[in-house]
Amino acid sequence: MDPSAPGLGFSGGPVQFSSAPVGYQMPFVPDPGDQKGIYVKEIYDRLKWPLLDIPGTAEIVDLDSNGEAQWRPLLGHTFAETSMTSPPRSRMLVVLSLVHDGEFWQDAEAMDNRPPPLLMENIDGRPISLAQVITKLHDCTIRLRDLIYEIGNRELDDCAHLYFSGISKSKRGGPDNADALFRVHVLSDIVQNDPMGEEMWVRKAQRFTAQQCTSP
Repeated sequence: MDPSAPGLGFSGGPVQFSSAPVGYQMPFVPDPGDQKGIYVKEIYDRLKWPLLDIPGTAEIVDLDSNGEAQWRPLLGHTFAETSMTSPPRSRMLVVLSLVHDGEFWQDAEAMDNRPPPLLMENIDGRPISLAQVITKLHDCTIRLRDLIYEIGNRELDDCAHLYFSGISKSKRGGPDNADALFRVHVLSDIVQNDPMGEEMWVRKAQRFTAQQCTSP
């Protein structure tokens, strides 16, 4: 391990870790078969959500009156009340895969120092909605901001975004396990307004339009 690599400070001293190459991205590619009963494909297909920005910046692709794809604010839209999972769940334990699954925790024998999962629960049994996840997870992500940037070996003012790219559930305990762990996966655009990043959203809007045109 590179002795000059940045470290995380814990009571036992700094923790060294290695960073991925600059610009490296490993997007989460959902597999509906593997996540049967969890994965809601429409959320992945329509959502544009930068986790570190305020919840009001989350958008979904929709069709205007002329049948053209438009990005609209999510909050206030009926799609915001979409259940985050299928079948719906009223309780979720959520972690950011970027943080929770970082190899440096194991390398440093510091697994117990990982931030605890975020508990989301509607005690009245209502399904946890997309809007709830965005609002609650944003608050959690902001608290972890410095750690996220350190893991990514970034400067705090680098303007990069972390976009939601999918959600997966631990296979342990079966599909009805109330304490199942859900991982939120993110994709970085590295540099704000990067043309390649913008192209990704153009393609997503085009796919959505094509799907609507072929729907019965």
